[in-house]
Amino acid sequence: MKLENGKIITCNGIIGTAIQYTNEKDKGIFRFSSIENKPSWMKSKEEFPIITKKDTIEDADDYQKELWLLSECEWLGQPITAHKIGEYQIVEYKNRETNEHNFTTFINYKSLSHSYNTLDAAIAGCIAYKYEGCNHKADGYFIKMIKKE
Repeated sequence: MKLENGKIITCNGIIGTAIQYTNEKDKGIFRFSSIENKPSWMKSKEEFPIITKKDTIEDADDYQKELWLLSECEWLGQPITAHKIGEYQIVEYKNRETNEHNFTTFINYKSLSHSYNTLDAAIAGCIAYKYEGCNHKADGYFIKMIKKE
């Protein structure tokens, strides 16, 4: 199995992601961020174990990927369910500040770093991001066009 940066894997039976740093010193080295090691953005690279040839590495199955998605959204609030539509993943969660249900978006398990108030808006947001990039506006126009007021 070929490791890639950000790929969801199991390492010795634990779900997580492979992390590759791009500086010269760490070139070619992959580290492992498990779903138990949260929040990963607050940790230094030394806190992530290096993946070695002795480790058992496997591709995560669909169930393991869903668990990973839900764990990625715990900082937003209480994850409820993951919706999958082709290459889009949308996690519904109960917002910790407002107690409302919101939806955060992913494409091919990469976070788009954006949340929406409805599932419809989240789907439109995924499509807009795919075709327009991170500064997309098409989703907002689409929702306005079809909304009956």
